Amino acid sequence: MAEQQVWYEQWPSQVGPMSLQALKAIAAEPPVASPRTPRRWLRGDHDVLDDVLYFECYVEERPGLPSDAPLDVRRELHRDLSAWHAALPFSEAERRLLIDASHVGIGDELASRVRRRYREEEILDAGIRRVTKGRDLMRRWWAWRRETDEFAGQGSLTEAKAALIRFAGRLMPPEQLPDIYYDLQGLTRPVPYRGD
Repeated sequence: MAEQQVWYEQWPSQVGPMSLQALKAIAAEPPVASPRTPRRWLRGDHDVLDDVLYFECYVEERPGLPSDAPLDVRRELHRDLSAWHAALPFSEAERRLLIDASHVGIGDELASRVRRRYREEEILDAGIRRVTKGRDLMRRWWAWRRETDEFAGQGSLTEAKAALIRFAGRLMPPEQLPDIYYDLQGLTRPVPYRGD
């Protein structure tokens, strides 16, 4: 128990809240643009991308899953992160580009910087060299959040939320999980036992 307590006080207490911030961000309704410019990026689009990339950077900056965590927990956390990444609208190589771009700008700057910096970027993806464009990455992000275009009916946004719910639930004690954790699962927050 003491070993698990050390684990809960370090890595999870830092990464857990970041996963919840990303979860809250992607769970929020996307902003609605005016009918004249229906595909325009709005402040909320930038904020959610910032929160997701902040989580990605935060996890990346930690030296892997904690070695003092029980092996089964480490495996499950790894599966959750893999499921999260698989549900995102980017390949692993594209996700790396976005993480790198996020180190140099956030908000409006980030989306514009990605569009400008990666006009045509050659990446190695699934063993094949191909060209990706920042403009397409940002278009996909916008469509994924709204579950339109190629993401309509795919359920990948729901899968991403589910992966973050599992990830956060493994990292944080139940009493520290916010209402959104329970709401997205259709659960009621457990009432703590206070004794007689």
